[in-house]
Formats: sequence, C-alpha cells, structure tokens
Amino acid sequence: LLEIIPIPEEKTIDRGGKIYTFGSISDLHFNRYDLGDGNDVAQLSFDRALSFFNTADVSLVAMPGDISEKGEKEAFMTFNSIASGYDFPVYTTTGNHDLMAKYKKENWLAYMNTGAYSEVKAEGVINVAENGMDFVYEEPTSGDIFIFLNQTSNGYGQLINALLQNSQLDWLEAQLEEHKNESVYLFFHTFLNSAKGNPLMSTGNLYNSLGWAYPLFYTQGANDEIRLRELLREYDNVFFFNGHSHWAYHMQSLNPNLNISKNGEDGATFVHVSSVSSPRVTGDYQVLWSGTDPNMSEGYLIEVYEDTLLLMGIDFVNGTVLAYATYECER
Repeated sequence: LLEIIPIPEEKTIDRGGKIYTFGSISDLHFNRYDLGDGNDVAQLSFDRALSFFNTADVSLVAMPGDISEKGEKEAFMTFNSIASGYDFPVYTTTGNHDLMAKYKKENWLAYMNTGAYSEVKAEGVINVAENGMDFVYEEPTSGDIFIFLNQTSNGYGQLINALLQNSQLDWLEAQLEEHKNESVYLFFHTFLNSAKGNPLMSTGNLYNSLGWAYPLFYTQGANDEIRLRELLREYDNVFFFNGHSHWAYHMQSLNPNLNISKNGEDGATFVHVSSVSSPRVTGDYQVLWSGTDPNMSEGYLIEVYEDTLLLMGIDFVNGTVLAYATYECER
C-alpha cells in the first residue's frame, strides 16, 4: 500500500441515508488453528473482528457457522464469553465441524445465540422453529429479516446425505412466504453448486487449471438440495450467505462469481463469506490450499440503504476495506 487518497465528496455516490449496518464473518474454528505459541487463532480473530464491528456501530453480526473444530462445549463457551462483551447480538448457524464427534445439542442451546433459545426471547427474535434451533430475527430499525438455518448433518458426497430435514424446509418455506415483501438475509453454512456451466464455479467455490475445487459442496441432486434450490429460485428478495470453503476474497481471480452472484439462475443473491480465522489461497496449478496465515482475517461490513446494499470486504488485521471485494446490489 503506497498511499490512501480520500474520494472527493463530489465524486461519491449518493445512496441516500444509511438505514443500518451489520457485520458478517464465518468459520471461526475454535481449537483448530494456533499461532505457534499455543494461542488459539480464533480467540484473537473473533475479538478483533467484533471490535472492528463495534467501532462501525453495527446492529448485529450474523454468521454462517463453523464455530468449533469438533463441536466442543469449550468452543461454544468461549464464543459466548467473547460475544457477550459487546452490546450487539452475534447470531450464527451450525456448520459441518460443529456437528462432529463432540457435538451435543444441549451445549449449543446453552451457549450459542443468546436470547434466541431462552424462554424470554431477546428483542427482535420473532420465531423459533419446532426443532428449537432455527430462528428468525427482525432488525429493529428496518424490519429486515434475518433467518438462521442450521445444518443437521455433516455428510457430503452422496444423495442420501441430507443437510436439512423436511420439517426445516417446511418451516423455511413458511418464513420466506410470510416475509416475501421484506429484505431477507438467510444464513446457512454450505454453499450450492452453480446451476449453469461448470457446477464447481459457484458462489463459494472455484476451479483451477488442474481441475481442482473445494470438494465438500452441498450434494447436487439430493432431495433437500433440490427443494432448497427451488425456494431460493422463487424468492428474489433473499440474500443467501454461506461460508464453509474459506476462500480468500481475492481468489475471485479464479472465479469472478466466487464472492457474490445469482449462481446461475434467477431468484436469490448468493454471498460467500470468507474465513475470519483462516482464509484459504490456492493457485492455478496448485492442489489443496495454503491457509492459517496470521496476517489474513476477512469478513464483510454491510451497509443497508433504502434501495441498495453495500457489501464491503474487510481485512480485520489492518482494519481496512478491501476495494476489490466491495459490491453494491439492489435491495
């Protein structure tokens, strides 16, 4: 970086008054990565990101999961301890790692999404599904709707691997229909393959010259995947946020649709959230990836206006906006 030059006021875009701001990060993975001295990367990156969002005066922080390495109770407790130090809610879904060997539902309900699962609900929590996990949050300033949809499985690769149950999809359909006239932000951990062209060139994934891509995508053609895709096609007021692959935002050099697109069909807008703890980098002729760079930590700061949404990719290490990962779209 050579210099930062402020944009003259007469050259800035007039989007009208900002209604509110929210943050989004993903793939914390407590207990998975360390800094080489025994300290957990996630503890540093989580608190640093929330501190940044606090300075930005966000209304909430919304996440598409992977809080832990193997679903450890201690990971959920640490998440709760750090998040409770801030005045805004921090809400998330389960990811595939949260459902691994050490996962217990009672631990998730006890420590995650404070105010969503308790008998007395936090302000803004307007609906909790019968499974006691999925819920809807209404942003108080705007009436915008945030839906947190949890995976119930971490299986991939076979048509019998259902990440969502029929009852969850019934509930989701009811929520989308009820809120079809509002802006809806739907958070779910795993991304969908692209509907057109190379399915691996989806929002959330990439494909290099060796033919390599991130392999754990939502199994295309599974019954639950088909139904979820149909719902997303029907409701074009939805922004569908996913994490999971960890791809750093600049990896859009290998797929221009990596970070945000319609994913090959009409309907919802798909948004890829990079990892706040371990953004991944690969090359055109590289198998697997490089990750866990302590100089990398990414997410989004999102400004909401009457007609537009401004998603700004954030480098949390330096506290700066990534110009190449900043997107404006209709709301």
